[in-house]
Amino acid sequence: MSTTQKDLNADRLVNGPDIKKLGIIAGGGQIPARLADCCEKKGIEVFVCAFEGQTDKALTQGRHHIWSSLGAAGKIIKTFKDHNVHDLVLIGSIRRPSLAELKPDIKTAEFFARIGLKALGDNDLLELLKDELGREGFTV
Repeated sequence: MSTTQKDLNADRLVNGPDIKKLGIIAGGGQIPARLADCCEKKGIEVFVCAFEGQTDKALTQGRHHIWSSLGAAGKIIKTFKDHNVHDLVLIGSIRRPSLAELKPDIKTAEFFARIGLKALGDNDLLELLKDELGREGFTV
């Protein structure tokens, strides 16, 4: 896909509802930065949740952000709420961590205990995560 096509796709993501601030739950690759740049050009403030060992460090430079482990859902949710972030997007690649790397906090452990074997694949897990964030009051 050409750079122009990637920019157009990022542009489509921010031309939806009237969003003033967007929480970017950022995986790896260049797409999270393209989205953040596009948001900022449109006057949308971004708050980045970056993951240790996954997210490009350059994405957080000059932007409000938090660095976290993938298993720190409680910390991530609290940070977004504390910064009045209501709209979220999950974007970028994530390498599936081992349980030791995940370092689940209480919120994350409760989530996995509740979903059990429902999350058999990546898409199922993402749908359940989206639903969980919705229950927390976020628009994903």
